[in-house]
Amino acid sequence: MNNFIKNIKKKIDDKKLNEIKKRFQVGKLINRKYAGTITKDIMKKISEHISTTGYGESSLWDMLRLYEKYKNKLNLFEYSKKISWNANKKLVKIEDNSKLEFYLKYGIKENWSETVF
Repeated sequence: MNNFIKNIKKKIDDKKLNEIKKRFQVGKLINRKYAGTITKDIMKKISEHISTTGYGESSLWDMLRLYEKYKNKLNLFEYSKKISWNANKKLVKIEDNSKLEFYLKYGIKENWSETVF
């Protein structure tokens, strides 16, 4: 698990990535390592090893959802990088991709706050 945690910490510390891209990359690392076998206990251990504000167990689940939502929709992911993390956490719950696209585009155009999302 040591190399896995080191890779996550590298992503978190990468100054070239914006916050959404960092969280997407962390979700990707978790997905690739545990592909469908992740449990609450595993996620808790990951968060304890990372020990970084904003990367607790609940947030790690959200990062995994973010990655799973956009991994095959990179055009929509480009829009998601323009909104806040809290807005993204709400939007990844939308099942219908056309609705998701509408909210992303319209929310950016109208400069919605994360509360409006």
